Amino acid sequence: MSNKRVLILGAGISGLSLAWYLRKYMPQTTITILEKNESAGGVIRSFGKEGLVFDLGPKTFRTKSSKELMSLIEDTCVEKEIIYSSNKSNKKYLYTKEKLQKVPTSPVGLLSSSIGRKLLLPLLKESKVKKGSQEDETIGAFFRRRFGNYITDTLVEPFVVGVCAGDMHKLSINSYFPEMKKLESSYGSIVKGMFKRKKEKSKKVEGALFNLKGGLHTLIDRLEKEFSSSIIHGAEVTKIEECEKILKVHTNTHTYEADHVFSALPLQVVKKIHTPFDREKDRFFHEFPSSSIACVNFAFKQKVLPKEGFGYLVPSVEKEKILGVVFDSEIFPYLDESSYATKLTVMLGGSQHPEMLDYSDETLINIALDALYLHLGMHENPDVKLVTRYDKILPQYPLYHNNRRENLFKHLKECHPKISLIGNYLKGASVNACIKNSYETAKEFVSH
Repeated sequence: MSNKRVLILGAGISGLSLAWYLRKYMPQTTITILEKNESAGGVIRSFGKEGLVFDLGPKTFRTKSSKELMSLIEDTCVEKEIIYSSNKSNKKYLYTKEKLQKVPTSPVGLLSSSIGRKLLLPLLKESKVKKGSQEDETIGAFFRRRFGNYITDTLVEPFVVGVCAGDMHKLSINSYFPEMKKLESSYGSIVKGMFKRKKEKSKKVEGALFNLKGGLHTLIDRLEKEFSSSIIHGAEVTKIEECEKILKVHTNTHTYEADHVFSALPLQVVKKIHTPFDREKDRFFHEFPSSSIACVNFAFKQKVLPKEGFGYLVPSVEKEKILGVVFDSEIFPYLDESSYATKLTVMLGGSQHPEMLDYSDETLINIALDALYLHLGMHENPDVKLVTRYDKILPQYPLYHNNRRENLFKHLKECHPKISLIGNYLKGASVNACIKNSYETAKEFVSH
């Protein structure tokens, strides 16, 4: 097979994992990675100070739904850094009716908690609900149709906020929760389907959360080191151009040539750059918004949390200013070697409060501290305070996103076969989904 020149645009987890798989399955390929920033990783960032580590991006990964991430960790020989979550992380809460209430996870919990008792009737009635007739519908419409208002507003809505900081009334059920739609289609009921599938599974699936010691940036560091001679930092892509036999990628400093271009650029960047398929691209991105989020991290020398568990989410009906809180030190107490006993992440912004991205750091910190006092009774002053903003970083998959994506892919394959798109705005925004997309893209490229 001839030596091909490949350009990968973007050195986030999508671009780096694609580079890994291309080199693994097609070692003769010449790979160049163009990255705008001076460091790799995209939204996967970490903060380190005196042994203290904060994962500023994705921070918890479930073993049963992270096959590709686990495989990449093993491939890159960083599996010795894997740490698993504490048993305390099984406890999750909602802030509702002006207090924290534990989310039931067992039949006993359903009967013994106020939230659980209100879930029983909708769960029992769900099997009698008729199947939907639409090919796709919003998350809110789907769950409200099947479970009613209480479950939708109290459980589903804050969970959606926790996943993508989005509005469940605008997002596609097929894109975010395809398994739920399949259960309805196959069994006529989500509850029945879940029970039947549970019986059909003979092996117990591990459900623990995991991360890497030092945070997920440990994996990024390994990949960045592997491709250190291939990554060109400070290269901001402005245009992709098709010539007679090659492709040209223009940046703010230089023009690069390649036989194939893989764009792993973020959604907002892809929207702006010039490409040979601008008309189809504009049609695909029409009314395709992104959500923004701000995170305030606190670290305390002392153990000050009055609750143990994963953390809590806040339904929008509560009219609070924050989206939720993650108890970092409870989930992964051995993530770092610092002397800080308590670490928290307070999430703000999202589709509920987009204006918060414009607030000053001091204002966001004060909002977060007020919430901790109101919700948890915490009045201690943090020893470390950190604010991180993620502007328009979370794609919001609209109705019929999957159909529109496949139409775009079909057009690229037929008319622009030397250009491929990967990234979190296509087949899933999770780290594992991005790695899986890169793996499948590399395998397809190698097969041709």
